[in-house]
Amino acid sequence: MQATCPEKHVLGRFVTGELSEADAQLVSLHVGQCTACEAKVDVLSKQADSLVAALRRIRNAESFDDDAELAGLIEQAKQIDPLAPPPISPSDSSIGDLNATNDIESFVVCLRKSGLMRQHEIDQLLASSSAATGRDFARQLVKQQKLTAYQARALARGRWRGLVLGNYVVLEKLGQGGMGHVFKARHKRMGRLVCLKVLHQAMTTSPELVERFRREAQTVASLRHPNIVVAHDADEWDGIHYLVMEYIEGRDLSKRVSRDGPLNVKDAARVIQHVALALEYAHKQGVIHRDIKPHNLLLEQSGCIKILDMGLARFDSYFGQADATTHVSMTTDGTIMGTVDYMSPEQAMNSRRVDQRSDIYSLGCTLWHLLTGRVLFDGETVMEKLIAH
Repeated sequence: MQATCPEKHVLGRFVTGELSEADAQLVSLHVGQCTACEAKVDVLSKQADSLVAALRRIRNAESFDDDAELAGLIEQAKQIDPLAPPPISPSDSSIGDLNATNDIESFVVCLRKSGLMRQHEIDQLLASSSAATGRDFARQLVKQQKLTAYQARALARGRWRGLVLGNYVVLEKLGQGGMGHVFKARHKRMGRLVCLKVLHQAMTTSPELVERFRREAQTVASLRHPNIVVAHDADEWDGIHYLVMEYIEGRDLSKRVSRDGPLNVKDAARVIQHVALALEYAHKQGVIHRDIKPHNLLLEQSGCIKILDMGLARFDSYFGQADATTHVSMTTDGTIMGTVDYMSPEQAMNSRRVDQRSDIYSLGCTLWHLLTGRVLFDGETVMEKLIAH
């Protein structure tokens, strides 16, 4: 883990996916431990894409054969600063959470509010503890396996809300994306380990974003294929929207290639075949994934490949006119949906009009990465990569 916080421009490149795999993993590990950097990343992830205006100019232009015009657009993209945060409201309570006091009474109050333990269990633990501070008490509870390290860190920072969501107890953070956070959790009664995708609280104020999240839950729940992650449940608890998916022990193919190097042709072909069959199934159900990449392909310990993250899927046939109208309204705002290194040209221009061919293009870019260990097109900026594609 990095000893010091990354520079602002490094966090910006992390959010836009421009860091190398090795550097991105280091930043990700640091962000998972540092609340200050996590808050910065959240701000960057929620920002409107500053490249939209340039993309619209490209889409509306008649020709792009002029090298000077292309060079000008690339240079303009280099000057875009994605790091200017929007003004923070004085009522934003998340800022206060980062400065929680370290006294044991505050920690116990948070522990009680979290729902992780019953009052009599907390009282017993306090009676047998000699801890003088909240952090010391937290360390003892982790050592006794009463709390996970993630739970203890959250409580020590005064962050208790969301550690228990209905029947699910959050154990650790697995990652985050543009729409929210991903956690490993356990069902209270059944003891089953699951993966929770939680919609970012700042986005619950937008009916369109909540609707998009609801669509993701319905999308995943409708698909039944051995190479697509299974959805168990979707619900809302205390204003927090979440999707429950199967938890899979394994690592994504991006990490596999980063650690062990490119795959041989036989293994890469097997991976692509399994993903292609799963996509063929999804496409027949009217679902376009729109974010196929090595990061979203999980290699189980058994060797099975699972497609993750249906958050960008487009539903064509399962909903009526009202849902179709909502879908149009949340994809005509110019937002670039997908990952630039694996994105088809037509998706960069208009994400709502892509079909299965866009997923096939992304799968081809993924095959290239699996065989070479590199992305198809390098570039110093997002715009330069988009133009290359």
